[in-house]
Amino acid sequence: MSVIYSARRQADSEWVGLNGCRCYVRRWANPGGEKIILLHGWMDCSASFQFMVDALSDAWDIYALDWRGMGLSAHQAGGYYDRAVMLSDLSEWLLALSPHAPLHILGHSMGGMLAAQYAGVLPERVKSLIVAEGFGIEDAPIAGGEKKVRRFLEELQRPQDFSPTGDYEVFARKLMRRNPALSLDKALYLSHALLTEDASGSLQHRADARHKIPQPQPYRLEWASYFWKKITSPVLWVQGEHLPHNEYLNQIRDTLPQRHAAFGNPPVHTLTGSGHMLQWEAPHKLAAVAEAFWHQHS
Repeated sequence: MSVIYSARRQADSEWVGLNGCRCYVRRWANPGGEKIILLHGWMDCSASFQFMVDALSDAWDIYALDWRGMGLSAHQAGGYYDRAVMLSDLSEWLLALSPHAPLHILGHSMGGMLAAQYAGVLPERVKSLIVAEGFGIEDAPIAGGEKKVRRFLEELQRPQDFSPTGDYEVFARKLMRRNPALSLDKALYLSHALLTEDASGSLQHRADARHKIPQPQPYRLEWASYFWKKITSPVLWVQGEHLPHNEYLNQIRDTLPQRHAAFGNPPVHTLTGSGHMLQWEAPHKLAAVAEAFWHQHS
């Protein structure tokens, strides 16, 4: 029988209402420590930071949000998951959590993209920023935008679903194929965090399939870079290697120098042996570079 990962540091559960959506917050509490904010990526959940948190010292008061429609947070009744609304969720939550003091933020992938925009819009609210493989996506031309909006409108009316998942171990081994440095015990832990049983006992994704509906507007690197240049806090750039399974980094590798410059040429840490999912495949390495950075800027 396969053994699931056993967490060293247990998290508390908190709930917050953000723009009418009931959202879940996982807190590894240390009331005397500096607050750390962890933001996961698309179709992930806050529980995936458990391996990293277990590798950190207990000095920090750590909070991780399940974005709306992911993890344990509520699904929207309809519509699509607008990134601007999710940015507003983040702003509302952080203002309630720390009305006056700026915060240390680490964002992975989509979470890093939203954190970077937040740090550019409200630089006084961010004490330090770690961008972990959250350097934006492929630049999209405006020409042909009507096709993108047409697809958005079509997908909005089409029922969204996921492919069958099998059981927890089947899903765990699927995660391992996509992320070869992920061990089975951690993959099983993630399976239980990312899946849930429905009323019939079948396993379903916790995330809302409507997250697969594309954003109607094209991604513009010029627009994103504008906000990155407004960041005033210390920034750390953390990436995996250009491994074959790091599809994210390989898609934007030709423009990485341009993106890095827009962030102000911050220090770069490459976590060897890891692909895109840094907190899955290299949690101890991510914890080490993050903790050193936080100590430096506390």
